Amino acid sequence: FPGSSKLSDEANKGLSTFSKDLEEAYHRYISRNNILDVGSIDVYGSPKKRGKINSNVAAGSYNYIPGTPGGKCHSLLIVEALGTSGSADGFNARMLDVVNCWFKCKNKITIIVTKDWTQKHFNLWLRIIETYKSTRSAEVYILEYTEHTKSLNLKYS
Repeated sequence: FPGSSKLSDEANKGLSTFSKDLEEAYHRYISRNNILDVGSIDVYGSPKKRGKINSNVAAGSYNYIPGTPGGKCHSLLIVEALGTSGSADGFNARMLDVVNCWFKCKNKITIIVTKDWTQKHFNLWLRIIETYKSTRSAEVYILEYTEHTKSLNLKYS
């Protein structure tokens, strides 16, 4: 995807692992629900379907938001913020969960995937993100997911 060369090797590896876990969860969802026409559904467009797939993502080597609260801390945090602006699963609201995880786990790499990209919301969090990066020697990447092309674009690193 555009900008992927700007991710560290460890971030690319973590994103690849997460992608495989998500693909496996997606296939389990398709199989369990006897869906024959895979092209007819957009699981990312439906919070209910997203929730069912997310609950099957095996976050064994990374922390995952939204995910099951608690659990072991990892150096990598993957965040899905695919809701609309102002919703509970949009970028602005998910950042509250991110900061909570940072306090608890002190993640070295954070990758946020969002379709709710607005400069206004980003600017509200920029100082906190920059402070976290500098005080923890951490990496933070924000990737914009475009639904109609199903593609990612690096918006911040």
